[in-house]
Amino acid sequence: MAYVSPARTNTRTKLKKRQGISLGLAALKVRLVALSIISPDAAAALLARTFTQRSKRPLKAYERGWDKGARHLEMRFGQNKTLAAYVWGEGPPVMLVHGFGGRAAQMAGFVAPLVSAGYRVVTFDGPAHGISAGTHTALPEFVEAIHSIAARTGPLHAVIGHSMGAAAIATCLVDGLDAKRAVLISAPGYPGSFLKKLGMALGASDKVIGRAQAWIEERYGAPFDTYRTALNTASLSLPGLVIHDAHDKKVPVDDGRATAKGWKAASLMETEGLGHSRILADPHVISAVTDFVDKVDV
Repeated sequence: MAYVSPARTNTRTKLKKRQGISLGLAALKVRLVALSIISPDAAAALLARTFTQRSKRPLKAYERGWDKGARHLEMRFGQNKTLAAYVWGEGPPVMLVHGFGGRAAQMAGFVAPLVSAGYRVVTFDGPAHGISAGTHTALPEFVEAIHSIAARTGPLHAVIGHSMGAAAIATCLVDGLDAKRAVLISAPGYPGSFLKKLGMALGASDKVIGRAQAWIEERYGAPFDTYRTALNTASLSLPGLVIHDAHDKKVPVDDGRATAKGWKAASLMETEGLGHSRILADPHVISAVTDFVDKVDV
């Protein structure tokens, strides 16, 4: 029997997975295009459900054991909804919020430095993410979850978010979230941009995309304009740190620049070569965030 190296096996597995995803998207596109002709409303509903669906991924090898030493909690939010939450340390609370398609484990790099600096670190698997319940979610539920957990922790010393989690934080701060400092990493500017990108990739017309947006807004009870990050941060007075990679392929760096530009008390840190997700594990980013959170106000 021929020997097949683990690396080669992993490559084949990844290739098959990518092929499976491509075929699945192709089938979805055919279905959506057909529905657009037969029933634009049905096509819009399909696009909306696709946009809000979260396929939960298992922990990656390097993420295993990420929650070592954490106190595991089940926190309620909304009506009969629960979140898996994790707490380390004692002291002023700092909340970590991951983005859409992520999970709390992605924010693990910030835990030990912040605990060592004397903070109580709180994070959670967002609605329909990680081991939290659900299959579909959207920005309004992330906002609701942040407010619910903050009601348990009390006033936050700092709040740190990535991607959609950062956009949710900006909205929460405008809504009155009590926090002294905020860090927004790879923050998107507007959810409608991503819905349009998905819709165009699947062959949806502007009419169907517009109806899908209306479907989501009605389902989750808030217009997309509520989540224009740059507009939200422009009204903030608390100190902020905006971090964005110059070559982020998922969220353009211009979104990060716009978020920081109008925020009078914020500074912008641009990175190179870290992309959208690797930025969370970079030692320089983690150090900059920890220093910002622990900075003594003059």
